[in-house]
Amino acid sequence: IELGEIETVLAEHPAVRENAVTAREDRPGDVRLAAYVVPRPGPPPSVTALRDFLRERLPDYMMPSHFVTLERLPVTPNGKVDRRALPAPERRRPELEQNYVAPRAGMETTLAQLWGELLQMDRVGARDNFFELGGTSLLALEAVAELKRRHGLDVPIVRLFQCPTISALAARLAGAGEADGFDQRIEAWARRRRRTPDTDGMDGVAIIGMAMRFPDAENAEQLWANLCAGRESITFFRPEDKGPGIPDELWNDPNYSRARGIIRDIDKFDAAFFGISPHEAEVMDPHQRVFLELCWAALEDAGYDSESCGARIGVYAGMLNNSYFPMNLSTRPDLVQLVGEFPAMYGNEKDHIALRVCHKLNLRGPGLSIHTACSTSLVTVDAAFHDVVEGRCDMALAGGIAITAPQNSGHYHEEGGVFCRDGHCRPFDADAAGTMFSDGAGVVVMKRLRDAIADGDTVWAVIKGSAVNNDGAQKVSYLAPSVEGQAEVIAMAQAEAGVDPASIGFVEAHGTGTLLGDPIEIEGLTLAFRRKADSAASSRNQYCAIGSIKGNLGHPTIAAGVAGLIKAAMALRYAKIPPSINFRRPNPRIDFANSPFYVCSRLIDWPRGATPRRAAVSSFGFGGTNAHAVLEEAPPQALAPSGPSRAWQLLPLSAKTAAALERATTNLREFLRAHPETNLADAAYTLQTGRRRFAHRRFVVAEDVDGAVAALETLDGTVSASRFSEALNPGVVFMFPGQGSQYVNMGLNLYRDEPLFKATVDRCAELARPDMDRDLREVLYPAAGREEEAAALLKQTRFTQPALFTIEFALAQLWMSWGVRPVATVGHSLGEFVGACLGGVFSLEDAIHLVAARARLMQELPAGAMLSVRLPAAEVEQRLQDRGLMETCSIAAINGPALCVVSGPIAAMGELQKALENDGAMCRPLHTSHAFHSPMMAPVVEPVAQIARGIKLSAPRLPFVSTVTARWIADEQALDPMYWALHLRRCVRFAEAVQELWRESSPVLLEIGPRATATTLAMQQATDLARQIAIPSLSDTAEGGAEWKAMMRAAGQLWAAGVSLDWREFYALQRRRKVSLPTYAFERTRYWAERDEAMANRRATLSSEPCGAAPAIVTTPSATPSPDADATAGRRAAIVAALTKML
Repeated sequence: IELGEIETVLAEHPAVRENAVTAREDRPGDVRLAAYVVPRPGPPPSVTALRDFLRERLPDYMMPSHFVTLERLPVTPNGKVDRRALPAPERRRPELEQNYVAPRAGMETTLAQLWGELLQMDRVGARDNFFELGGTSLLALEAVAELKRRHGLDVPIVRLFQCPTISALAARLAGAGEADGFDQRIEAWARRRRRTPDTDGMDGVAIIGMAMRFPDAENAEQLWANLCAGRESITFFRPEDKGPGIPDELWNDPNYSRARGIIRDIDKFDAAFFGISPHEAEVMDPHQRVFLELCWAALEDAGYDSESCGARIGVYAGMLNNSYFPMNLSTRPDLVQLVGEFPAMYGNEKDHIALRVCHKLNLRGPGLSIHTACSTSLVTVDAAFHDVVEGRCDMALAGGIAITAPQNSGHYHEEGGVFCRDGHCRPFDADAAGTMFSDGAGVVVMKRLRDAIADGDTVWAVIKGSAVNNDGAQKVSYLAPSVEGQAEVIAMAQAEAGVDPASIGFVEAHGTGTLLGDPIEIEGLTLAFRRKADSAASSRNQYCAIGSIKGNLGHPTIAAGVAGLIKAAMALRYAKIPPSINFRRPNPRIDFANSPFYVCSRLIDWPRGATPRRAAVSSFGFGGTNAHAVLEEAPPQALAPSGPSRAWQLLPLSAKTAAALERATTNLREFLRAHPETNLADAAYTLQTGRRRFAHRRFVVAEDVDGAVAALETLDGTVSASRFSEALNPGVVFMFPGQGSQYVNMGLNLYRDEPLFKATVDRCAELARPDMDRDLREVLYPAAGREEEAAALLKQTRFTQPALFTIEFALAQLWMSWGVRPVATVGHSLGEFVGACLGGVFSLEDAIHLVAARARLMQELPAGAMLSVRLPAAEVEQRLQDRGLMETCSIAAINGPALCVVSGPIAAMGELQKALENDGAMCRPLHTSHAFHSPMMAPVVEPVAQIARGIKLSAPRLPFVSTVTARWIADEQALDPMYWALHLRRCVRFAEAVQELWRESSPVLLEIGPRATATTLAMQQATDLARQIAIPSLSDTAEGGAEWKAMMRAAGQLWAAGVSLDWREFYALQRRRKVSLPTYAFERTRYWAERDEAMANRRATLSSEPCGAAPAIVTTPSATPSPDADATAGRRAAIVAALTKML
């Protein structure tokens, strides 16, 4: 390899001022190329950008493994680069599109360690792409060779290219993942394609979500408010507001209307969220940037995360001609060179508007970029409609976007032309004199109606039929409209929908406000509505309202159809028809009196008639492609209210950055404040199931909307928590507490509300009957007025231990039903019996019998005492030896490095307490009846062993750490009856057991039982509070629904720590609905290539477009013209001017 060749190519990068490439051997035998870059002033190029730049120009084997940014290159005394002084590359993982996600134990960890070695990186995430980290084909070969040598794994090299992330490759090696999923996906696709049409009225495609950016409206709520208020959202520019690139003589021409509808912040984008570098974002067409954000928001509005929902989602999109490139980027070849011509090409071509969304959102349904001029976005809806109906995809994103650069521009009015003079669009009005092109964007999420109802989706409206056609040649000109063409497409859509035109109560027309276009449209509508003599529409006049959103927004060109669709859907949902503004008296060329239509000029209620409310939407394009859709209101099944819910709700929030998380918190708080009618359980369900989980996490728990608003305001630690966690499904260890944590009515909230918990408690109580003199449930859940009696019984060991076992076992079953399955267990004293039973060492029947008999035997022993001491166990044991108490007393539990429990006779414990307190030690007597885990337990060891010998013991299927040995249980120990008999006598080494759990990994410890005693003890062993987490399940009372509050808080803490709950099972017994909530709080930064006027002037030619519109054809950037080229351009301009004058 010639290092100088790499340096020469790297020096061509516009952001690189100096560079040096060297071959380093930081480890013997491992030679790597390292590139050292001194950037030019401005943002330094990213590693990804440099790597992509070199990949276009060099073979794979010449690609540096490391890129190091320096302020300056070290030099020798004679001024040459001192290559020996170049620093060793850092082993830090580079910033990638996705956040770091910690690999899970097992194969993922194995692969991560190997990749880290090969790539010389400090850490590799489960979702990191091998090649984005700097992997090459040579390193890929080395990787598969090492997998064979170290682990005996035969991995074809193609597999690494097919599964370039750790999680994907690990799943594939485990026999799951893409290979198995491939056949399943194909079979599911085939089943959808074979489905027969519905015959029960559930046919049609539901609109279940939407996102938009229209003038003065960033969301559906704002747009609806503007429409109902009859607000015109047109911006009128002052003389000094002229946008760059518009000639002064045009801007100041009296026929130039300085007005149009604009959307805010088209120059801004959350590039980091989508893993796009700042330089690439700057050369991306704002159409692609805005549309990416809208598609993400639309899916969230529908309540779906494309990564976890399992649906095949298609994208159908179109965009306006790119004006950003010719007006801005074409004058900045320096920016294009920063990212390369190819990324600049696919970042600006219309072809990629849908495909970019598919790639960035990982959507695997059809991806179609569709372009039919002004009808584009309704044509995308038509394509999506038919693909969803025919089963080509489960859901679809459909819409369009129109953005013009510069925004501060207008249009040139000519008498009888398309554009209006005064900046006001007047559909169907006598004073209508044309339209104006505005900016706008809209996306809808579509899904088969039957599926939407089954899944509890929000149904804005149902598309019953849709059609597309073209006028052909039978019209005045290519750009002219056609009555027959429009009437035909309307009739086709009505026929497909199977509806009588007389049942349609509102038409959202194309309605551009041109003198001839509006009459032609009404003529076509009338022809279609009255085509059947047996329809009531054939004779009824002025029963159907008509309107056009273009009076409010202007003509958003490519986005016009979806804008009208959204308006019609909202009208159906809210049963109101907004006014069509700027209408005072009808266009005299339109005979409304003898048509089915009247212009709706004020906000009116829309009562339901004999049929469901129905609306229609038209969109027609230059060139003759027409689209029409028939909509119907959501059926009653889609509007059925949600069912009952739990007393407390969990609302999770996450974001890629801390700042975005704060904005998300504010947005949700203000939304709930403004919408107190929100069903909080539905909101929780939507946030849990319909949002991607990012590393910055927060949750709140609340009983009602007011409580949620307060929690989001104060972030009180009792109802909220925040965490930064990069873990992906860390292992969970169930931690079972021992005696002393019980309370009357423990688990009562769950017993009343959760059938599985109740059934498990009932079963345990029935199994315990032969060993007890009363029903355990009478002790657990006493009748009113008998609480004190139950409390006294619960202090008796014979009831305490079976009661705790029952509650802990039932609670474990509940957590597992919610998808929280332990990788191991640990138990404090009695708690180890619960973990062993869960792991299959005993059957439930045998475990209940053993625990109840053990408790009865212990109860019959003489009373004793236990003392908690804040000193190291070794020091306390020495005190016992010094006092000659070792025969009767012992260390019962080691709960921390300086916290232990001593157990023995009551008198001895009293003397020891006085002595220790005199020496300044902190002591606390425990409320126990006996001296557990002391020599006083010796008499019952053999009787318990006899019982254990009479039951079947099995090797554990679920591992657990023994609190007798503080090591992982061995099969021979678990199978030894004497181990379980001596358990009540030996010291509980709980602190050391927790340390063992956290020795090599950081599983989340979930306390399965009442109170938070074990959690408190476990956290005292933590040395890394960010990674070592212990969580309690229950509180210390059931009053006021406190246990539900604790359970929801525990679920929130698990979620925040990276544990995935099975929300489907969590809500298995409830009917929940998706609701529209604030979507992701994008952190938009300005990425805008400012126009270089000097470059533009050198390239300028006389425009033949009097309206000053941007060129329709996007050209690729070229180098700065030579003087000869300038002269040629001047001659060309003169010729064009002469021809223009002649013609």
